[in-house]
Amino acid sequence: MNSGDEPQSKTYSFPIRIHLFVAIVSFVLLLGISLGVFHYQKITKLIIEDAEAVFDRAAQDVFLKFETTYHPVATTVDLLSFSNLLQADSFEQRIVYLEQLANVLKTKPELVNLVVGNANSEALILRRIENNDERNLYAAPVNTAYVIDNIETDSGGAILSRYFYDHSLVQIAHKSLEQTTYDPLKRLWYEQALAHDAIITTKPYLFYFSGIVGITVAKHNTNKNAVIAADISLKNLSQTLRLSQVTPGSRLYLIDKENRLLASSEDDNFILSSTLDKTERKSIKELNNPLLNQIVHREGTYYEKGSFFEVKGDEWLAAARNVDLSDDLNLRLLILVPKEELLIEALVVRDQSILITIIIIILSIPAALFIATKISNPLKMLAEQTSRVRRFDFTKPVKVDSFILEISDLGNSIQLMQDTIHNFIEMINSVAGEKDFDRLLEKITRDTIEVSSASGAVVYLLNEDETRLQPSCFMTPSGVVDSLLNDVDITQESLFSTSINSQQTITFTVDRLIGEASDKASQGGVFQVLDALAVDELKVVVFPLKNRQFEHIGMLCLLFDPLTKGEAAQSAEKLDFVQAVTGFSALTIESAQMVETRKNLLEAFIKLIAGAIDEKSPYTGGHCQRVPVLTNMLAEAACKSDDARFSDFDLKKEQWEELHIASWLHDCGKVTTPEYVIDKSTKLETLYDRIHEVRMRFEVIKRETELEFWKSVANGANKEELKPGLDKALAELDDDFAFIAECNLGAEFMAPEALTRLNKIAQRKWLRTLDDRLGISWEEQQRKAKIPAPALPVVEPLLADRADHIIERDPGVYDDPDNPWGFKLQIPEHKFNKGELYNLSVARGTLTEEERFIINNHMTQTIIMLSKLPFPKQMKAIPEIAGGHHEKMDGTGYPKRLRREDMPLSARMMAIADIFEALTASDRPYKKAKTLSQAIEIMGHMKKDNHIDPDLFELFLTSGVYKQYGRQYLEPEQVDDVDISPYIG
Repeated sequence: MNSGDEPQSKTYSFPIRIHLFVAIVSFVLLLGISLGVFHYQKITKLIIEDAEAVFDRAAQDVFLKFETTYHPVATTVDLLSFSNLLQADSFEQRIVYLEQLANVLKTKPELVNLVVGNANSEALILRRIENNDERNLYAAPVNTAYVIDNIETDSGGAILSRYFYDHSLVQIAHKSLEQTTYDPLKRLWYEQALAHDAIITTKPYLFYFSGIVGITVAKHNTNKNAVIAADISLKNLSQTLRLSQVTPGSRLYLIDKENRLLASSEDDNFILSSTLDKTERKSIKELNNPLLNQIVHREGTYYEKGSFFEVKGDEWLAAARNVDLSDDLNLRLLILVPKEELLIEALVVRDQSILITIIIIILSIPAALFIATKISNPLKMLAEQTSRVRRFDFTKPVKVDSFILEISDLGNSIQLMQDTIHNFIEMINSVAGEKDFDRLLEKITRDTIEVSSASGAVVYLLNEDETRLQPSCFMTPSGVVDSLLNDVDITQESLFSTSINSQQTITFTVDRLIGEASDKASQGGVFQVLDALAVDELKVVVFPLKNRQFEHIGMLCLLFDPLTKGEAAQSAEKLDFVQAVTGFSALTIESAQMVETRKNLLEAFIKLIAGAIDEKSPYTGGHCQRVPVLTNMLAEAACKSDDARFSDFDLKKEQWEELHIASWLHDCGKVTTPEYVIDKSTKLETLYDRIHEVRMRFEVIKRETELEFWKSVANGANKEELKPGLDKALAELDDDFAFIAECNLGAEFMAPEALTRLNKIAQRKWLRTLDDRLGISWEEQQRKAKIPAPALPVVEPLLADRADHIIERDPGVYDDPDNPWGFKLQIPEHKFNKGELYNLSVARGTLTEEERFIINNHMTQTIIMLSKLPFPKQMKAIPEIAGGHHEKMDGTGYPKRLRREDMPLSARMMAIADIFEALTASDRPYKKAKTLSQAIEIMGHMKKDNHIDPDLFELFLTSGVYKQYGRQYLEPEQVDDVDISPYIG
């Protein structure tokens, strides 16, 4: 049932004519029974209050119990019928709506299933699992919270797949149940929904999968050729009837039009037979209850409010009430109460007043019907109009003629309400989806002009220091006015400053002639508005704009030209409506400002992080600031390119923002990289350069050599004979140290003979007499403890790779080949290896394998850090874009070894920008900046080796992006002529 078509409380609400008739007859009845106050009090108190009110309350309880379940479900079904879910033609497309559907089940406990049936016999069934019995029914895992049955028709058959999800909507299991006989097209709810445009409600039946008896609410969307349905359990209706018993001996029954039992206060066993396709419920006849048989077959008006009757002699009082739970589910509530329990005193006095009451009522009926009809007809028209307004149907105006002043005023008020709601809805729809702040102001201003019939409008907003009003939008019915208005200083006295400081709407008239004869300064710049509109007089209505904290954020000025707009245009009703709408407008403007402010804050925070990364190491300079510029240039070139290879590439506003943020944060993982690794300039450097330790050992060896010389001389050896040997030994030590110092600097290549000499030098011995385990950190003490301390003094090699040089690696999440980010890493065995010989033996550069892994690890950290941020849906690709600029097109890159086809085009753009910026950067002291031709030559080799995207590299050259960037960011001597022909094609 559509909530906009029928009154929500039909079971106890009646037309006003009936109410008026009853009221008039009741009044006459009061006159009649005035002959005996005793009779009136007893009958009213015992029969009307006790019986009638209790009967109606019982019916109301049943209705409300169902109402609280049915109408929210019906409304939800109605809303879901417009969802794109009904257009989904695969499980992957349907599962996108899981969270929305799960929230519906979670908030409506009476709701058993949600079903989407498609015209091709495919279906999606979502059900909530609450206990072990339900889990066993569907063979679900222990922590299952939701079960989804997905039926797809492949190869002519219906295939059922069952998916299990936990409370967090994470899929925990999947079963393929192969073919199924379930066909939504053959279900009663599908057939009924297909035959109606509105929501339908089925008769009670047994649900196919769960075996629960209930009803189905469904709606067909002809545009999407599918039906959305919701199954509601009716198992609690009998409990409701038991709780609604009038007296301990009373009985309540709920039956349908075919007199079949749906619920009772006596016994829940009212199912005669059930199958998956049909459910038979017991009829009144099959219950063999003579009391119910008398009620069901009795003729008369016993369904109306206030009527009850006797059955089985005078032992029972009975009543029936229509309980229309929906358009398709019309039930009757039968109530039987033992007479002696309920009407002991009323029965004594009833017979004394019956005759008088009947005569009075008969005489009053004609007059009551006449008066009730004259009053009710206009109210009926108004009720129909309010029903249309409730359905947001504003096509018919309200025309009510009544001799009752209040009804005429009500008609006028409803018409005004209709116009107000219509205008307000149109205004909300107009501005709701607008994201651009300037266009939002224009829409608000334009809509306000339309609803107020004004000649124009100006929106002034306060500046940041709240001292000036800045004109943000100036419009007339024909469009935006190009005339520039001056700011208004609210610290100086003027009409506008008075208005902004007021808490109420202010109206004043601006007259050019009067203004010229008086002080124009007090007009506060409103003469500019006269000039812009080319008029001499305006009536100005100023509405203050306030935010959620009731603080002024600006004002809306409506302008009325007395010569072209009548007084009706400035009617109080319209201005009152505008005043009410300004609150919505102010909140909309404030929300847009807040969004813009937060975007600016995010932008500043991103640039703050990027700047901090650049400042962390003097060797990266402004890398994080220049890569976004270069990436943006290349993206713009791709969007503008006529090349067929980029014909599908076109970024929307949200995608530009996504690319912008990703490029600014592409190296954010560097915040985790130790500075001494980034800045390592020699092979032995850690937090300091350990070449000084090696030099000191050479000094010790030299002193030991000299000491041995003098000892020999002291023992009588010939000094002159020994001196040449000493000089030679010392010269060899100096030369060996010079060689080690040169090795420490690092180079592009270390020859094998150099490694041989290095290992030979390392075997020199020196004598250590002091304990090397004193005064060291606890962590280093732990590493040294792996080997027993030797007795002092001890002879040690000049260069060593000791056990305490090894720092073990703690296992990490991304070490796992099945890590959630898809990293494919060559992870060194150790976290650090500080071995002196190991470090000096590095073949290229200064970094060991472990240190290169730490440097490269900034990419994995970038992806991990960005994946943890709650980016909006339209920016979910930021980690993928930012984390892909070290990948190579041949799949040998880092950290995921993605191939070209696995990477988005924007990530491949950033890889080119990152490489080109690094090659041409002039703020890195460890290397000389490349010229354009040198950088492009290197990148040409990278293209040949399939390390960078060849199409994008050609676009980079042919579009002239490299030249544009070079002119803006490179030194003049770097910008040389480049022949790009060898790199194209």
